[in-house]
Amino acid sequence: MRRFLFAAFLCLAVTLGACGGGGSGGNGFFPGGIPSGGDPSGGGDAPPPIEGEAASVARLNAMDRLADQFETITGGRKNATPEQWEALRAWTVAQAEFDDAGVGDASLWARFKDGRYYLFSDNWRVPKNQPEPEPAPDEEEEQRAGLRSAGATPVSSVVRAIPGSTKAVLLVHSGAPAPHPNEFRFGEPLVRSMKKALTERGYSVTRQAMTVANVKAVGDVGFLYFNSHSAMYGPGVQKEFAVMLDDFATVLNDAVHRKDLEEGNLIYHRERTIWQALGKGNPPKLSFTDKFVRRYLKFAPNALVITFSCNSGNAESANFRSALKASGAGSIVGWDGSSNPNGYPAIGLLVDRMAGVNQYEPVAVPNRSFVFQDVMAYLQKRGLMSAPGVEDDDGHITPDAFIRVDGDLFTKLAPVITHLEMKAGNLLVVHGDFGDEPGRVTVDGCRSTPRGRRRRSRRCSPTRRTARSW
Repeated sequence: MRRFLFAAFLCLAVTLGACGGGGSGGNGFFPGGIPSGGDPSGGGDAPPPIEGEAASVARLNAMDRLADQFETITGGRKNATPEQWEALRAWTVAQAEFDDAGVGDASLWARFKDGRYYLFSDNWRVPKNQPEPEPAPDEEEEQRAGLRSAGATPVSSVVRAIPGSTKAVLLVHSGAPAPHPNEFRFGEPLVRSMKKALTERGYSVTRQAMTVANVKAVGDVGFLYFNSHSAMYGPGVQKEFAVMLDDFATVLNDAVHRKDLEEGNLIYHRERTIWQALGKGNPPKLSFTDKFVRRYLKFAPNALVITFSCNSGNAESANFRSALKASGAGSIVGWDGSSNPNGYPAIGLLVDRMAGVNQYEPVAVPNRSFVFQDVMAYLQKRGLMSAPGVEDDDGHITPDAFIRVDGDLFTKLAPVITHLEMKAGNLLVVHGDFGDEPGRVTVDGCRSTPRGRRRRSRRCSPTRRTARSW
């Protein structure tokens, strides 16, 4: 009955123009806490009329019942056992709304009889006694630190040496709705350090919420990072894979995104939190799939994609990474296993060393920018290619999650100078990897002479060796 009243209210809201165009502001809720599922930034055209309210309400009710049943099965236990997940699967397949279900890595997938999928996951773990991150600097402090606002024109143009675009997008899930703590807040220092490093190398960087609209608008991007909940789903050995968005699963969004839901570009997804044991868990949201990637995403040649989410690097989720590569991505960095905040330092150091800004771990003698393979070898040497597991309710440590790389077209974020060589005839030869695209390097006005497709030499008189622009 509650869902039918909710649907009636939404119909009235659409009729009166009370939702859509900036009605609920930034938190995605109608006044009083009812999820609207709109863009958290507000604005936009009014949504189309709601269709199929009864079917939407039935699906939402089934998703609520499944979440409630899990709390009954677990007794509010924070870390469910494999037996408890299997008990949830058995209960799910007995429900009238579903025709199949299966258990994954701390997750369950269920297929509605109309073919739509629902993911229920509990695979993101925050280590005990995790220190709270430092608050973000205010706007003036960011400007003093050399950060520019989203979409600003780069101060200097980076040599397009893979990736083939200076556009970088950082997508971070907004986490559980207030007043619950945001489970991704521990990654904010990483986001700030990546933004600074990429900006210093000439990239135009934007940090955005993970909404349907924002992911669709990624465009011709050269660097993409996202941090969200994710899980595998579907029958068979080769699983499908989905990444959670900020958009709520609601009657209204069933109408707005009807075609994408019917085609499997979007599915439903709920992340379970301990708050659910208190009746205050996360509402269900939408997730995007490999079909969504193939339909809407387009990367610049040889772009780098970092997927900081559970199981994004598993062998079973290869379809999703294949979709990213089919859309132009050169290399994808993912996680084999359930990721957690212990993995943030590896990504921070990866971007820092590749950019050569030396801010994440300052060094006495500044480093140049490094190529991807060298930095990965450095992470391996440092023991950062895996994120240590997290202690569960019984004092057991969950399995480590490992960094995996899929693809080999991406090599660097910025041009790399390897060494200088003096030759006869007062020539200075600058050796390095300057990318695939033709360009010109000036050293006090001296000419540049390309040597080969990627590795090139720059010749100049020794009295004119000071580099002014690269």
